[in-house]
Amino acid sequence: MISGIMLLDKPQGSSSADALHTAANRLGVSKAGHSGVLDRAASGLLLAAFGDAVKAMPIFAGLEKEYDADLFFHQPMDRDGLDKAVRGLEGRIKQTPPRKALVARREREREIMTAALLSFDGRLAKVRIRCEAGLYIRKLASDLGAKLGTGAQLAGLRRIAIGPFGAAHAVPPEQANMDRLMTIWEAANLIGCGRITARHGVGNRLARGAVLQESDMEAYKSLEAGKPCVIFLGTNAIALGTALTSSTPAARIGRVFKHS
Repeated sequence: MISGIMLLDKPQGSSSADALHTAANRLGVSKAGHSGVLDRAASGLLLAAFGDAVKAMPIFAGLEKEYDADLFFHQPMDRDGLDKAVRGLEGRIKQTPPRKALVARREREREIMTAALLSFDGRLAKVRIRCEAGLYIRKLASDLGAKLGTGAQLAGLRRIAIGPFGAAHAVPPEQANMDRLMTIWEAANLIGCGRITARHGVGNRLARGAVLQESDMEAYKSLEAGKPCVIFLGTNAIALGTALTSSTPAARIGRVFKHS
């Protein structure tokens, strides 16, 4: 059974669902999902999962995102003033999702880790933004234009990174193949998840909500209270969990992949 995670480079003009469907057809799998929707007008990185790996998607949902955004200003701008305004975006900001968003339109806070002006020709600027998940770049562009008094709109958007995963290592959906699949653990390890190897016999009583104690573990590493971990039986990843404490090894079972 095919199961794994792949970095897809969604082309401009197609929906995220279309890109995922194309890749799934290439792999011959029916079960697929992704973390982080991109508009049709945007291009770039989709973190896609296939087969049982779809159950692992929640651990990737909150990863930081990085974008290259093309901003068109309705009036000519001074580069130094724009550079200062862009750098001033860094930190916690308040944002109301746009009307087309699939979430409630309530003001919320999101963090912008870095904001940098890459190029500028008087009215068209390229800006690189690394931000907390859930920030709307199109709304950010509009709000920046309003703040500067010039008006601005998003003219192009490309997502270049999700957490440690970069678009430079992604493939177009029509080129998806088995060689590009990462295992659940390969992807989870890159974002700092813990790992537990359960003792044989434990697999028969794995269920969502059950708690693994140290006596149930053959080995463990990098367990941190409240952080996700991947639970193995032998060499097979069988479930996701959440570490309960950092001092005494224990984890609560979340989604179960397979029993042994």
